[in-house]
Amino acid sequence: CTAYQSSLSASTIINQINSSKPIIAGFVSGLSGHMILVRGYSEGASYFTISYMDPATATYRTTQIATDGTITFHEGNKTFTNTCYIRLN
Repeated sequence: CTAYQSSLSASTIINQINSSKPIIAGFVSGLSGHMILVRGYSEGASYFTISYMDPATATYRTTQIATDGTITFHEGNKTFTNTCYIRLN
């Protein structure tokens, strides 16, 4: 696997998913941490959305990616923002 300490570009996410290589994303919120598994994407002229599985709730969800590549999602009363990615080779 390959670890990154920064946001991934949309093209990197697309290439990984199209190569059947899901992405594990790590997040922090204050002293709490969390991980999700990015498993798909959807893109248009003005948006880029990922589909992910949240292992804490065993649910599939979607969220839009910011133009700087940052992924943010909400779990209960916490907001998580990515801090690293692990690409599965």
